[in-house]
Amino acid sequence: MPFAAYFGIFSVVAFLAYCSLVPGWLRPRSGMSGNIEHMLAYLFAAMLAVLIFEVADTIALLSLIVLAGLLEMGQKWIPGRTAALTHFLWSCGGILAGGVLTKSALAIGGML
Repeated sequence: MPFAAYFGIFSVVAFLAYCSLVPGWLRPRSGMSGNIEHMLAYLFAAMLAVLIFEVADTIALLSLIVLAGLLEMGQKWIPGRTAALTHFLWSCGGILAGGVLTKSALAIGGML
């Protein structure tokens, strides 16, 4: 696997960790609701993970779910942040959607 692929997934995980664990006043804001931000961030991460780890994509997606849970729990101790089950569930929804969309696209592409 090329170095760029590993760098890409590492960068996405580092960005998720940064956005999740910085104090509330330092967190980048998109203007969308927090739930949509969670879903889109993890959807993108899941799509990238499936593309990079095609053989072990299920393990990669489960790892993203664990990461989402750990990062959400970590927010309990960060000033200006709150941990919410709904944010975790939206993150899991993004992971599921990203995994299904990417696997479907790869399967359709393989049939052409």
